[in-house]
Amino acid sequence: MRTMMDRAITSDDVRELLAAGYAIVEDNSCAEVSHVTVADPVICLSGGRRWTETKDITLRTRAQVSRFLIARS
Repeated sequence: MRTMMDRAITSDDVRELLAAGYAIVEDNSCAEVSHVTVADPVICLSGGRRWTETKDITLRTRAQVSRFLIARS
């Protein structure tokens, strides 16, 4: 059985997100209950217009960080 410490986000995960080009909105990776919030650019379309907005995504486990990066690669 995996412990919470095995799943907790580390500074390595934060560095990996930064290396992938994501802006960190909130880094709470050193806390007892860790999480990191990233600004995820979302392309919006309406009629003939196209623009990008950011959506804050909070990741709470290392597995979520991994899935987030894989889904956007």
